Amino acid sequence: MIKNISMQEYRENEALSNHELQIFKNNPSSYIWNKKAPSDPNKTGTSDLGTALHAKLLEPETYDDLIIVADVKGRSTVAFSKLQIENPENIVLTEIEAEQVRIMADSAGHDPMFKAILDCDGQAEASVFVIDPNTGLKLKIRPDKVLYGFLGQSVTLADVKTTSNIDDWRNTAKWKNPLFTFGYGFTAAYYLYVGSIHFDTELTEYLFPIVQTSSCLGKYPVSVFKITKQELIEMGFWYEMLETLQYFAHCKAENEFTTFEYFPNFGNYDDEIIINDVE
Repeated sequence: MIKNISMQEYRENEALSNHELQIFKNNPSSYIWNKKAPSDPNKTGTSDLGTALHAKLLEPETYDDLIIVADVKGRSTVAFSKLQIENPENIVLTEIEAEQVRIMADSAGHDPMFKAILDCDGQAEASVFVIDPNTGLKLKIRPDKVLYGFLGQSVTLADVKTTSNIDDWRNTAKWKNPLFTFGYGFTAAYYLYVGSIHFDTELTEYLFPIVQTSSCLGKYPVSVFKITKQELIEMGFWYEMLETLQYFAHCKAENEFTTFEYFPNFGNYDDEIIINDVE
């Protein structure tokens, strides 16, 4: 089912999210930690900017109610922290950040493909909940926008991202490209999987509209990247996602989340050991 609920309500729902599954993938113990560990409201600057941009682009009618612009010099001030504490349901930005969000959103609207996504018929920030037929797990996704009839596809999912350097998305090196470094390839696989269950049709394309957070000659570069299910299979993300779901189902059934992490395989590192004699 699709529900029009707040982000807070979405997060509180017991169904498994992509974010939680990726945390679990790295270490099952971290899945429990993520659910219970406290967060520091003073350390959310980057995510605040991203959330504000999402609202400005996808739900502009909610922006003024969501955003509070602080008349202070910076985030490190006592007055800024006080505003955050007093307004937990809002995003607090500095005047400079608010102006940056305005220009970034305006920049996105001038890219033809990005604008086509913004103007397409669809649902923004819709919460999707399903029962996985293979594991019996309750799963959830919250696409930034569900597009209907976009470029001949009945349903397409779009996930707006900010980036410090848009050229990273064009980089063929795994250690550089966000599909690998930030797990966005896994994200695309999970969203296509859950979306296909919900819409009862195979979703084969996933869109990443990207906005750069640093300016280039005073402008914020934007672009739209598309990845297909076949590409996700070839890159290994699809089966990695399915295997992680199976492992999560096992751990949940057995209540086995207390785990060690192990060091990666560094290869033949014995030859690199240097012993220094100390007299």
